Parts: sequence; C-alpha cells; structure tokens
Amino acid sequence: MNINDYVHVKLTETGLDIVKNSIYSKSILQYHHIKDNEYEIQLWELMNIFGEHCYMGNTEQPFFEDNCIEILK
Repeated sequence: MNINDYVHVKLTETGLDIVKNSIYSKSILQYHHIKDNEYEIQLWELMNIFGEHCYMGNTEQPFFEDNCIEILK
C-alpha cells in the first residue's frame, strides 16, 4: 500500500465538521465528493486531516463504523 493510493470514506457529521474547518476544505468538498457524506481521497490527505482526531477513547469518530476506510485499487 502507498500513501498516495486513494481511499473511500463515509464521514459522520463530526467528520464533515473537521473537513469544513481544515485548510483543505474547498478541494475536498468540491473535488473529492462522491455522494452523500462519501469521499474518495488520497490516504496521505486523510491522515493529514483526521490524524489528530483518531485515538482510543474518542467518542466522536469522524468515520462511520461500517467500512470506515475502504482501500481502492
């Protein structure tokens, strides 16, 4: 796997708020949008945006539990 590979994620409301407050919000919301709350994005971008929010005990996860991150090949 390469960090330049694209992944597919379905964001929760918390995840959408994180994206909207990031410096990448315009490009992600406009160019990576697939359908309702679903985005296709490079793994490095995903880690850059959500890394600090993904830790044990966080009650407000940015991704839905079913297929949190799907790797696209």
